[in-house]
Amino acid sequence: MREGKTKSGFDYAIDERIGKDWRLANMIAISESEDADASEKLKASSDMFHLILGKDGVKKLEEHVASNNDGFVPMDVMKNELLEIIKSLNETKN
Repeated sequence: MREGKTKSGFDYAIDERIGKDWRLANMIAISESEDADASEKLKASSDMFHLILGKDGVKKLEEHVASNNDGFVPMDVMKNELLEIIKSLNETKN
């Protein structure tokens, strides 16, 4: 398990194997694709959150983001939190 904390203070624990999971790579490719339509990109992004954090983890992240944004959950903040977590998978463990 990879445990960490994002810059905003969100604590997470994720299975390190997810960083090499084909489904994650596929979802990232779809979400960044020029050819995918907006609904495909949104679904791929949502699926990434659930694959990495699980249902409870996504809810916990939403609550964390809302507590720092006057009760709102801005999409760009959620995306940045997830990207930070994904990047941590590529860092070597100390």
